[in-house]
Formats: sequence, C-alpha cells, structure tokens
Amino acid sequence: MARLASQEKMEFYPTPEPAIIRGIKEIKIETPIRALDPCAGDGRALKILKENYNAEVFGIELDVERSKQTAEITGDGNCLIETDALTDARISAQAFNLVFNNPPYDWERGYGDKRLELTFIERYASPLVEDGIMLLVVSESLFDMYSRAREFLTVMLKNFAVLSYFKMTEDETYKQWVLILRKGKAVPILKLSQSFNDGKYEDALKQIEDGIYNQNYRTFFNGVIALSQGLRPNLDHDDRTLKTEPKPLKLFSSVSITDEMIQKALACNNKTVDIALEAIKPKDTIETLLPLRNSHLPLLLPTGHLNGRVAGTNLVINGQVERFIESYEETEEKQDKNGKTKTQTVNKEINKFRAKLSVLDLKSKQVYQIN
Repeated sequence: MARLASQEKMEFYPTPEPAIIRGIKEIKIETPIRALDPCAGDGRALKILKENYNAEVFGIELDVERSKQTAEITGDGNCLIETDALTDARISAQAFNLVFNNPPYDWERGYGDKRLELTFIERYASPLVEDGIMLLVVSESLFDMYSRAREFLTVMLKNFAVLSYFKMTEDETYKQWVLILRKGKAVPILKLSQSFNDGKYEDALKQIEDGIYNQNYRTFFNGVIALSQGLRPNLDHDDRTLKTEPKPLKLFSSVSITDEMIQKALACNNKTVDIALEAIKPKDTIETLLPLRNSHLPLLLPTGHLNGRVAGTNLVINGQVERFIESYEETEEKQDKNGKTKTQTVNKEINKFRAKLSVLDLKSKQVYQIN
C-alpha cells in the first residue's frame, strides 16, 4: 500500500550540504556519473553533483512543492518523477553508478512493521550497477539495539560492502551517519545469518556489540567494516573509485497517476496530455489462476493494479487506498480490589481504509471521483 503523502511531508529532513560535499569527496571519480536520489527533497544533493561533477541527475520526490524545486535542477526531460519511490517507481536495473539515499526515518506499518530505511536500502540496490556506490544516510535508531543492528546489517550487507563512514555533523542534536557503500554480488541470506554465529567473525561481532552497548558508534562501524571485509574478501575495501559506467536507462517512470498529474493534464491540450501519460500504459492482460468476476473489479481498482489509460477509450484511471483513524468509545467493566464491578468509558482508535477512484476523461476533460 502506498504511503500517505502527508506522512512523507512530515519526514523531510534534508541532508546538510557540507555532509553531501564530504560524502562525494570520499569518492574518487574516473567515469561519467549517472546519479539517482530516490528521496530528492529540494534537490540539493543532485544540484551539487550536477554543478560540480557534471553528473547526469535523476530524482524521485513525492511532495509536489518540493518536486518543483528539484525539477529546476534536473531540467527538461523525464528526469524527475513525482511519485512514491517504494511502491510506484519503475527503474531499469543497474542503470545508475551512484545513488544518494537519505530515506525517511519511520516504520513501514502493515507489512511486518519493518523500518522504511531497510526497505529503501533493498529497493535501491537494484538500480545501482555492480561495483557502483551508494551514499547512505542513516539514523542511530537503526542500530541502537543489537536485534535492530542485526536486521540492519543483514539487509545492508546482502548487497553492499561498507567502505567508510562519518558522522553527518558534529552537532550532537543530529544522530545521523553517512555510509559509503559499494555494491557487490548478493550474499545469500543464509550465509549472512550464519555469520552471526560463525567463530571466524567473533572479533568483528564483539566490536559491533561493544559499540552498540556503549553507544560508541565509531567502534560499531569499525566492526561493521571488519565484518564486511570478511564476507567479501576479494574486494579492495580501500578503493573508493567510481569506475564502472551504468547500463542503459530504458525505464524511469511511475505506474501511478496522482491528482496533481490529472490537474496538469486538464490544463493542457489533448496532444500534450497524451505525451504526459505516455509512460503510464495499461496492462495488456491480467493473468489470474481463476476467471475474474465483476465483483473482483472493485478490489483491483483501488489497489492501483489497473491504473493508466483504459485501452480503446478516452479514460485514464487512478485508484488509491487511503488510511484514516476513527475514534470511538467503548464501555468496559472492571473489578476493583474489593470485588466490586465498575463501569468506565474508554476512548479508542482504529485504523480504517477507504477506496478512492479518480477517472479522467481525456475527451471532455472532466474528472470524476468515486469514493
């Protein structure tokens, strides 16, 4: 389920420019850069890369107002997507050799309560070419307990080796660190899991534990680098050179059609509308184990699986599911220490969901909302 835009807006913590500059300077660049920022914000990281390193820059930003700032940096063409970077973005594999990743600090509720940062690390390993580099900004809350740290390391070390690290700023109010990661061939999850019980990594794991329990995160990261070296012994961990060119970028688009896109389309002529929606094509067929019935359609539409231009018509559809909280009162009976029953009213909240379907008629330029 796509995350709510309002939730994203509340989680905008831009990376200070000095930290971005320092992170880039940690890399030795020997090849043209195609860079991606999946949480582009106001585009400051892309701006530094473009102006100082002549990088070809691409961004993804969910918030419409911030995306306007980023669009001024990425320039003309399909270099910026206004969409949810996790659920709706579609990007060619290994099409970038540098990814700047400062994901939101939150929980991905509803799917095992996984941290969003971990999902972003996994998701944006794929667009990065093998031997490419990711600059990752993470909060100490990801590894301030051993159980959390183990999950963080399992996700990160599956695809990356840790080359170096530094604290984002010496100001103690900030609890973020910047990691320089190099992508390698994926390490099997079973091997990663076994590494936490393997005596071969005993010294590195002890260093990791000491760093967590003493809140000495430099000790923690030194142990992480040692573990990373053990898992990828053939990699030169002192080499921070960006030297591998990315593969062709054939796909960089979104499967969603936002309300903002519909409003833009309404302000254009039909030809421009067709161009704007060209990357959002309907599925030719939907393969299911059993035949679809009419009752299935209300279930499929809100999930976004059918988003796009309806073949053979002038209609463009956009299905969404919105989460909201409903408050209610509930009467409870409790016994006191004397065995007497007391009745009290308790205020409670429950998560609920509602479907929303927007339909744009390209011919009449009318938008129909179905809730």
